Amino acid sequence: MCKKYFIFIFVVILTFVLDQGTKYIVHTQFELGESVVIINDILNITYAKNYGAAFGILSNSPETFRKIFFLLFPLGALAFILIMLRKISAQDKLQVLALSAIAGGALGNWAGRLKHGFVVDFIDFHFKRYFTYPAFNISDCAIVIGALLMVLAIIRDKNHKNIKGVKS
Repeated sequence: MCKKYFIFIFVVILTFVLDQGTKYIVHTQFELGESVVIINDILNITYAKNYGAAFGILSNSPETFRKIFFLLFPLGALAFILIMLRKISAQDKLQVLALSAIAGGALGNWAGRLKHGFVVDFIDFHFKRYFTYPAFNISDCAIVIGALLMVLAIIRDKNHKNIKGVKS
C-alpha cells in the first residue's frame, strides 16, 4: 500500500476513535448542560447537542432538510477528499495530513448524526464572562486543523512557485 494511503487510513481511524470515544463518555456520563471545570475561567467540559453545523449554523432549518443535508453532504465531501488524495503526490505529507484530518473529522460528526440525529459537543472554551466560544468536539478540531494545514500547503506551494519562477 502506498505510504500516503497508510497515513490517511491511520489518521482517519485515530481521529474517529478519539472523537467517538470522547463523545461516548460525555453522552453517557453527563446530563445535557452538565459542566465540569478543567481550567478555571478558560475551559470546561460541557455536554451540548448540536443539531446544526459549526456554531449551530442551519440548526433552525427544517428538520427534514437538516437530516438529508447532514447525512449526504459529508459523504460527498469524503468522496471529494478521496479524489483529491489520489491526485496529490505521496511526498506531499502536509496535504495528506490535511485531507486525512478533515476526512476523520467529517466521518466522526457524520457517525454521530447517523446514530443520534445530532452531534455531541463538549469542549467549552471561554475567557471568564468576556468571551465564550461555541462548544465543539474532537472532529471539529480535526477539521479546523486539516483546513489550516491545507492553507499552509497552498501558501507553501505558491511561495515555492514564486521562488522557482525567479531568474537569477
